[in-house]
Amino acid sequence: MSLDAETDKGVYLFVEGEHQRYSVRLMSGGTFNCTCTLASLKAGKPVICSHVVAAILFETAREK
Repeated sequence: MSLDAETDKGVYLFVEGEHQRYSVRLMSGGTFNCTCTLASLKAGKPVICSHVVAAILFETAREK
């Protein structure tokens, strides 16, 4: 996992998946998205995939 960018609106992370690297965006308003297949299949609906969970855990640890 690596931090790509951080703005006042949110953070952008790269998450290493089982088969490739995904981009995860965690926005300050509580919204999020991921570029994985699961998130793409559910377009328009919030999907908490494992990459989003990993990003949230990473951010929680980073804020401490």
